[in-house]
Amino acid sequence: MKFLKFSSLTLLFSLIFTFNVNAKSFEITDYTVSITGIFHDVTVAFDDLNHFGSIRCVIYKKNGGPIGMKKELITGVGTIQIKTAGITGTTAKCNIVN
Repeated sequence: MKFLKFSSLTLLFSLIFTFNVNAKSFEITDYTVSITGIFHDVTVAFDDLNHFGSIRCVIYKKNGGPIGMKKELITGVGTIQIKTAGITGTTAKCNIVN
């Protein structure tokens, strides 16, 4: 019985570790806004440059809601350019979508 419990726990921890190793994580490495506020460039990079995925970036007003969004397939490192109606004073947030 003890062996069965030990085996089950070992299997559970190995599955959790395997999932975490294969998980895709990324970060926003650069965010620039043109002088006119029309073009917002968000550069994202996966921790492992061999990973790829659909990344959705949303541009937010600093004191309000979303003003622009775009989704692109990024392999390793890439830049997503989002057009807005000329709004400055913004932030960007991105996530992986399926």
